[in-house]
Amino acid sequence: MGQDLWFKAETELQSHRDRVARWNRAILEGSNQAVARQYYEEIQGLESKCAAAEIALNTCKFSPPEDEGLADKLEGALTDLREAIDSFRDRFLGGEDEA
Repeated sequence: MGQDLWFKAETELQSHRDRVARWNRAILEGSNQAVARQYYEEIQGLESKCAAAEIALNTCKFSPPEDEGLADKLEGALTDLREAIDSFRDRFLGGEDEA
């Protein structure tokens, strides 16, 4: 896996982690407990997907460059994370990025 691809993936993952952390902080300020509980459960799922993408990223970082299968796994983990974030944004934020 090339350094450029790894750096782009790391940057994207950090952006997603920052977004999830911001949404998680917003949950603490909410007053509707029923919505907050569901929101919190969804945030936990996003954090789990971030962790899976981070594991894939670190695996690629320490693997031989010719191991293309690992790059595919990283892209798959990032795709899963993107889709989960889009779904969360649509369900809880009306398609907007801010909580």
